[in-house]
Amino acid sequence: MAMNLLESSIIQVANPETGNSVAPGETGEVVVTSFSEAYPLIRLGTGDLAMYIDPAAGQSSQAERAIILVGRVGDAVKVRGLFVHPNQLLFATRQVPGVGRVKAIVTRPGDRDEFTLKVVLIDESADQDTLAQTLAGAIQGSCRVRVDQVEFVAESDLNTDEKVILDERSWG
Repeated sequence: MAMNLLESSIIQVANPETGNSVAPGETGEVVVTSFSEAYPLIRLGTGDLAMYIDPAAGQSSQAERAIILVGRVGDAVKVRGLFVHPNQLLFATRQVPGVGRVKAIVTRPGDRDEFTLKVVLIDESADQDTLAQTLAGAIQGSCRVRVDQVEFVAESDLNTDEKVILDERSWG
């Protein structure tokens, strides 16, 4: 879904490596400059990746342009309006004894984000129901996001090359 840009701030879509504006149809980071006296912002990189749409390249006003959000620049993932950073997640899970590696997966099967936690146990004989509730509470306390499901998996089921939080939502 395209979002039209407001005239009250300068909204740019910039290459995250160079800071230069991208061409229409290209993807870059949303950068905002706001001249508000209450909360001025000068070239604030939001961390959101967007595709830039300009109907008359170089000639249209900002209000005629739009962006389509397509992802994030960093490792933090927005879940139900809240950013969850991998370090927050790891901090929360390390507070729970018996937990080995973890991976969070964000999906969107309908109109709501779902946050699933895959957990490798250090001790296979641990009470999984109690551990799932304790983990969910620790994550909600640290990350402010409610866990929808905790799955206990074998070490071999977690790919070590992947990020701690996987965003598997499709926005297309």
